[in-house]
Amino acid sequence: MTSQTSFYIILGSLLVPTCATMGMAHVRRWRSEKRQRQARSPISEKLMRPAGESLRLRIDDLGEQFGERLTFAMILPGAMLAAVLLTSPDGSISQSRAVAAFVICALLLVFLLRRAFQTQAELSQCRLGFHGERAVAEELNQLMAEGCRVFHDLPMEPYGNIDHVIVSMTGVFAVETKTRRKRPPPKGKRDCDAVFDGEAVHFPTWTETKMVDQARMQAEQLSTLLTSAVGAPVAAQAVLTLPGWFLTSRVPPGKVRVLNPKGIRSIAVDARATKLSPEMIQRICHQLEAKCRTVEL
Repeated sequence: MTSQTSFYIILGSLLVPTCATMGMAHVRRWRSEKRQRQARSPISEKLMRPAGESLRLRIDDLGEQFGERLTFAMILPGAMLAAVLLTSPDGSISQSRAVAAFVICALLLVFLLRRAFQTQAELSQCRLGFHGERAVAEELNQLMAEGCRVFHDLPMEPYGNIDHVIVSMTGVFAVETKTRRKRPPPKGKRDCDAVFDGEAVHFPTWTETKMVDQARMQAEQLSTLLTSAVGAPVAAQAVLTLPGWFLTSRVPPGKVRVLNPKGIRSIAVDARATKLSPEMIQRICHQLEAKCRTVEL
């Protein structure tokens, strides 16, 4: 066997697995999409969106991205380095060229691993948020036994989605769920306490304001949507809930209520604060169900 033949065999053994891996990833995704288009589900009616549906879809997408990026990081830099170093069949290569090849492939490896770990970090956050929304949904679903209607993951294009919507005789509530991990607290404090001052939520070691603004904005968007849909003024109340946290409010109830999921019942089920008639509740729920019934099998 000549040196040139050996060179092409080695080069092919390095490049073929890389190209095959990349090709298989794209073919797998294409075949999956094709099967979904061709195979018809026996359930023709669209289903209601479950809690965390948007995050579930994002988790599926991120899982595939992480696997592909990690695979490319493991294979692609080494294959490119070998291709550069073996471009000469007789094996001769200058020192400067070898150094440049190593540096370029090392940078490529760092870039690919960084992208993969960024995807993994986002995947971890999405999973945490998904479990938080599921936990809140279990609590809110119990309100249906007391006459409330509960909707999850309400699409609000192009603004994203509202995690939960409660409709009761007390009113309409836009519930935003934020799941935060508990960190070691300062001495003398508990790791589960959070305080709301009307503008920000103060955790034991950090403070957040964006979640309060987001809850307020989503309630305003929901009010606009329902007012336009039912042809009558509908004021949605903003609720920010933090599963697993013991919350204290230093201000009277305002535009945003910050509550533990178990505390939402006290405002959603209150016969003394009746604001909506059964007819208006039906009209509102009809509009919300139409927007939430989007899941296809």
